[in-house]
Amino acid sequence: NIPLVIKQKPVKQVQFYIAPSLSYRVLYAGNKIAFGNLPRENPEDAAIHNPSLGLEGGVAVLFPVSKRVKFRTGIQFNYTHYEVNAFKAAPQLTTIRLNYSSIQRVTTLNNDNGYYAKNVANETYQVSIPLGLEFKLAGKKKVQWNLATNLQPSYLLKASGYLLTNDLKNYVKAPDLMSHLNVNSSIETFLRWNAKNFLIQAGPQLRYQLFSNARGEYPIREHLVDYGFRIGIVKPLR
Repeated sequence: NIPLVIKQKPVKQVQFYIAPSLSYRVLYAGNKIAFGNLPRENPEDAAIHNPSLGLEGGVAVLFPVSKRVKFRTGIQFNYTHYEVNAFKAAPQLTTIRLNYSSIQRVTTLNNDNGYYAKNVANETYQVSIPLGLEFKLAGKKKVQWNLATNLQPSYLLKASGYLLTNDLKNYVKAPDLMSHLNVNSSIETFLRWNAKNFLIQAGPQLRYQLFSNARGEYPIREHLVDYGFRIGIVKPLR
């Protein structure tokens, strides 16, 4: 008698996930940018912001590439939020100098002084299509340790759009200067448990926006960063 060996066919899987996060930003301006006649100043030092809660959620399909590698894609929603520490002041006309032009806006938010402190929420709502790979690092059928990374072409649905003026003294609300197209990147590591009819996973995640929140002509670069904890359920597709 010759034993019959049945090779199990790789199965596609669907994943539902949510990731509460701590949202923040990175600000910088290149050395070639001169803020009018003022000495150059790092916007990170001039702006006082506080991180706040964000959220990521979506659905993905996992395609087996090999025993240890899976390709995954799907659709995802991102919400980011950080607090801008400003001061309420009398309405004033201020100028935003772009690379090749300038615009003027009326604002009541000062960066350094005013009648009283006022915190405003800088928020974005994005939809994206993650494209990435998932690697099994260790473990067997019951528990596995994995690493995943992906790129997320993203579209901005809505944003508060509070931007610093070039002299770093005021904030203006200018959602029209925000870029609608962007790319996020993420890396995560997680444990995945077998719960008979489905798999449960949980682990930390870092997401970073590769390009500035504002359009290219705005000289101060703002990149969003989110430190999250991702929880998901994975089920096979029959």
